[in-house]
This record gives sequence, structure tokens and C-alpha cells, in this order.
Amino acid sequence: AVSRLNPDAEPPRFGQSQSWGDFNGDGALGIIDAVELIIRGVRDSSNEAVDFNNDGNWSLSDVVDFIAYLREWNSMMI
Repeated sequence: AVSRLNPDAEPPRFGQSQSWGDFNGDGALGIIDAVELIIRGVRDSSNEAVDFNNDGNWSLSDVVDFIAYLREWNSMMI
């Protein structure tokens, strides 16, 4: 599995203008993005964009890794 913070990893995206991890497209990272990641993963687990940890498939570990990334990102913003 590729680390979620690996600079060489292709960031998951749903649109050209969205930031890494901005799954709901509002321009900010937050818990709503985790909810959107769950919804999209359940709807289409084969979608590469929901494979946040780049391990080749979507699972709840993608959500856990995203929440850990979100916590790290928020701690860097303080």
C-alpha cells in the first residue's frame, strides 16, 4: 500500500478543480469529505478515485486513512 502522504502517489480526485481529498468539491477538507468517500465507495467500490490509500481497492481502511490524513492536515494548519 502506498502511504496517503506519499508525494509520488497520484492524489484521488473527482474533478479537475478539486483538491486532494476534497471528495465533496466544496474547496475545503472536512468530515463531510469522509462521508462522501463512504457514499461513493459503497456505490462504486471499483472507482479508483475512492481508493484513498492506493492499495488497489476501496475499503473502510480508505476512510480510516482519510480521517488520519485529515487530522494530520488540520494539525498542520494550526
